[in-house]
Amino acid sequence: MHFKKHLAMSKDYYTRAEVQKLLDELKKEIIDTLSPKKSSVKKAFKFNGLTGRVIHDKRLWILHEYLMKNGLIEPVTKKDFAAAFTGRIDLWKKEPPLKWIGEKNLCPFLLDQLDEGFYIDRENIDKKAKDVFGINNAAQLRVKYSYNKNGEPKSALKIKEIINALEIEQNIIYEEEAIFKRIILDQIKDESHYWLGIPFRVAYYPGR
Repeated sequence: MHFKKHLAMSKDYYTRAEVQKLLDELKKEIIDTLSPKKSSVKKAFKFNGLTGRVIHDKRLWILHEYLMKNGLIEPVTKKDFAAAFTGRIDLWKKEPPLKWIGEKNLCPFLLDQLDEGFYIDRENIDKKAKDVFGINNAAQLRVKYSYNKNGEPKSALKIKEIINALEIEQNIIYEEEAIFKRIILDQIKDESHYWLGIPFRVAYYPGR
C-alpha cells in the first residue's frame, strides 16, 4: 500500500513506519538527483489509455483545461501538453515542457492522486515532476504537507476538483461501453449470420 493512502486519513500523528516511508522516498529523490546517469535522462509521464472501443478519450484534455483554469500551469497548447504525457520530451530544451505556477506542494499531490486513480504510473514520479513541471523537490514538499491534519496541502480542493472531473468523464466512457456491449453486441450475436466481428476502436486524443 502506498504511504499516500495513509496520509488520506485524518489524524494528529503518524507512526514511525509512516514517517520512515516518507523519509525513504525523500532519500531516493536526493540520490536520483545526485546521480549523473539518472539525472541526465528526461522522461515524460504516460497517461494510461482505456481498453475497448473508445473513440474520444477527453480525459487528457480535461486535465489540461483544469490545470490552466485553476492557475496551476502556464497556458500551453494541447500539442505540447499531450507531449508531456505521452513520453516525448525534447532533451535539447533546458526548460521543462510545462511550467508549474501554482503552489508547489500541489504538484506532488496531483501526481499522487493521478497515480492513485491509475491515470499515470508511479515509477520515477518525483524525477518526472522536475523534468515535466520544473518542481525540484517533490518528495520534500510531500513530507511537509504530510504533517498537516489531513495529510494534504491546504489548497488540496483545486486538485480534488480535477480528479473529480476525470472520474466523471471516465465513468461516462465506461457507461457508453457497457451500453454498447449490452445492446449492440447482444443483437449482433443473436443474428449470427451477420456476425463478422466488431473491431475495437483505437483511443486517440482529438486535436493533436
